[in-house]
Amino acid sequence: MIIRELELDDYHQCLEIGKGFQENSVFSIAGWDYDKYNNLIIQGSDANSDVFACVAELDGKIIGIFFGCVTEYYFSKKLLAQDLIVLFLPDYRSNAYEGLKVMLEKFEIWAKQKDAIEICIGSSTNQVSKNYKKFLESNGYNDVGFITKKRI
Repeated sequence: MIIRELELDDYHQCLEIGKGFQENSVFSIAGWDYDKYNNLIIQGSDANSDVFACVAELDGKIIGIFFGCVTEYYFSKKLLAQDLIVLFLPDYRSNAYEGLKVMLEKFEIWAKQKDAIEICIGSSTNQVSKNYKKFLESNGYNDVGFITKKRI
């Protein structure tokens, strides 16, 4: 497995992964916007943007994606780095933590280069394993709260 930066040529494979996830998750109600996806791929493949993106590739197939970004706190000009989507295809979950370790290290380096003062990573999909939280905690992340949802 190779962990590498996103390239524009990854467009279709990432589309298949991302759209498939969105359509089969708690986010299915939100729909899919191709313009927004296109912008995410363009920004994610631009090393100078505020979007981070890397992929896990195995035998020429993308099996995992990690997208994140930096944004200002709502109360400060300081920057926070956060994940947007972290996903491994179900058939390749046995490779997930090996790949995630490298992806997370790359994200942390990128966030520091962007002058972020902290990183927030969580899950709001109701599809993540309990091991994911343990993995993050074993890599220095602290459990600082929870998230709830209500459809309206």
